[in-house]
Amino acid sequence: RLFPGSSPGAYLMTFFYAAEQDGEAFLDSSAFTTVHPVIPDGAIHWANSLAHELLHFWIGQRIRGEDYATSQWIGEGFTEYLANLTLVREGIVDELTFRRKAEKHVGNYLYYQWSSAFEAPILEAGERKGYNRFGVYDGGWVVALCLDARLREGSAQFDTPAAESPP
Repeated sequence: RLFPGSSPGAYLMTFFYAAEQDGEAFLDSSAFTTVHPVIPDGAIHWANSLAHELLHFWIGQRIRGEDYATSQWIGEGFTEYLANLTLVREGIVDELTFRRKAEKHVGNYLYYQWSSAFEAPILEAGERKGYNRFGVYDGGWVVALCLDARLREGSAQFDTPAAESPP
């Protein structure tokens, strides 16, 4: 029901408290850990992780580039962008929280581009995904944001009432 047109199936999600915020998705399951309390004020952390890993069922597991390493920025960055956007559209987090999250993604990617510590272009960042996290997750997030803005610019989306417009 979440992804019309896809074949029916079961998808197992597990999550638990741990010393780190992390997650992993597979074809038929995902798991993530959180250090944050599962309370409404912390939804940008734990609910975002849940949305991110669930969205991997479609992005990254169903849609995947031919070369895994060079498509990580799409799979992770676009998934993170849609997870963040979904939380604000569904009223789970407010627009200000979304904008603060956006600032962090853009800032992290600008740092990745500026710092001499990172030399891999975004297409190669997935070869060392953990080290190049700002290029993979944040770089892909910024590309997704820009693509979303360009697509909306060319559509009637901007003519919708303010309450329905994206943040």
